[in-house]
Amino acid sequence: MEAVLTEAVALLDEAGESALTFRALAARLGGGVASIYWYVASRDELLDRATDHVVGQVLAEVEAQPSGDDPIDDLRVIAAMVFEAIVARPWLGAYFMRNSLLQPNSMRLYDRLGQQVLRLDLTPRQQFHAVSAVVGFT
Repeated sequence: MEAVLTEAVALLDEAGESALTFRALAARLGGGVASIYWYVASRDELLDRATDHVVGQVLAEVEAQPSGDDPIDDLRVIAAMVFEAIVARPWLGAYFMRNSLLQPNSMRLYDRLGQQVLRLDLTPRQQFHAVSAVVGFT
C-alpha cells in the first residue's frame, strides 16, 4: 500500500488530479491496472488515502514541534504547516478532511487542533468554531 500511495502522491504532485488514473498509476508501479484494486476500490478512495498519506507527513511535522506557552501561537504553527502543504500540493485542499473513515490522519490533526483550543478559556461551542475556523482557513 505504501508504494501505491507514494506513487499516487507523486503523480498528483507532478501532473495534478486529472492525471491520476489507475492506468497511469499501474504504469508507474510496473504492474497491471487490476492490481490497484487489491489496495483500493475506486479512484475516490485512492484520492482520500493519498490525502491521508500526505496529512500523515504534515502531522509528523506538527507532532515534532514542542507545545509552547501560548495555544494561539501553537494553532498558528499548525495552521501554517497545513496551509504550506496545500500550497505545495494544490490538489490536497479539495480532499482534506473529506472522508474521516479513510483519513485517520486528518482526524488526528483535527484532534491536535482541539488540544490547543482546549487550553483556551472558551465554551464548547466556541471551541468547535475555533477549530472549524482554523480548518476552514487552511
